[in-house]
Amino acid sequence: MDLGTPNYSNINKGRSKYFNYSGPEYDKERKLLSSFIIEGINTFGMCCEFYIATYDTKFDPIFGEDGNRRFERSFDIMSYTKQPLENKIWTKDGIVLIDNFSLWSSKKHFKDASMVGNNLEYFPPKMGDVLRTNFNNSFYEITEVVESDTTYLQSRQFAWEFIVKPFKDELIKTSDNTKDSSIANYTNKAKDIFDITNTVDLKAEKTMYRPKLGEKAQKNPWQTTGNSTDMDNVIIVNSNILVDENGNYIKA
Repeated sequence: MDLGTPNYSNINKGRSKYFNYSGPEYDKERKLLSSFIIEGINTFGMCCEFYIATYDTKFDPIFGEDGNRRFERSFDIMSYTKQPLENKIWTKDGIVLIDNFSLWSSKKHFKDASMVGNNLEYFPPKMGDVLRTNFNNSFYEITEVVESDTTYLQSRQFAWEFIVKPFKDELIKTSDNTKDSSIANYTNKAKDIFDITNTVDLKAEKTMYRPKLGEKAQKNPWQTTGNSTDMDNVIIVNSNILVDENGNYIKA
């Protein structure tokens, strides 16, 4: 039987009424998929301690900066990460290693975990927050928060993606809730415990250039006019270690 040539010119090209993704008809399916995300991350993820860092722009209304930041409170969450890659970028200054990577956490799980205890207020994750991975006791600062799809389901409405980098002390204070927590040992210190500059300088003494006898020493560029001083015969190697004209090291 000849059905004739189909006519496609009158086909409605809009979305079908049977695929109303934003309608309440799919609420049960959304809840089920959200539970799948939580179960997957809880099964294959790792436990982290999340620290909420305050940022009050009212502290400096002119520049919008907060000079009194603090870690308000912390709570445990489950997150998932892929094996971090040793990514590199090539610049005119050489090869630079990229030390950031991503962590994923369920939105529903994060919200429920952040409100545990005394009906606490929900704070969405933001840049500047810090988390600690329990398995290696390392701290990471969040540099970006995006709504992301996950390894399990290709949908952005169920999970947060935290792009993090190794934590560096920025003199953020602790509150009464976090003064006895793990981060109190790493933040708001007079000296950065991760600064190894002095150690490197001392180790480098063996490899530094020692002027030969009779070699004319470099003049001190900061010497003022007038009578000469003993600093005229000192070669400045760096800010911490000096070498005299005989090749002997002098502490600055």
